[in-house]
Amino acid sequence: MPFAKGEGGRPKGAVNRTTIAAKEAFQLAFDKMGGWERLAAWAMEDRDNMKEFYKLYARLIPQDVTSGGDKLPTFVVNVPPLSDAGPE
Repeated sequence: MPFAKGEGGRPKGAVNRTTIAAKEAFQLAFDKMGGWERLAAWAMEDRDNMKEFYKLYARLIPQDVTSGGDKLPTFVVNVPPLSDAGPE
């Protein structure tokens, strides 16, 4: 007999072992490639890299924000202006 909806399987919120292993592998590679310092240097190498960096960063910001009542939290992201010549 198949499980009824909500019964059996992985508990709600449990992370797949493959997902955990992939995240660990990316963290190791990130550290080996220079970590946050190299990431910042890459982003500042040219304007396209900086745009890609901000696209990736924006994906880390929660998209589904709910709260009690009509008061929603405010997020402020300070983005430095880019000159026409690109990053310095």
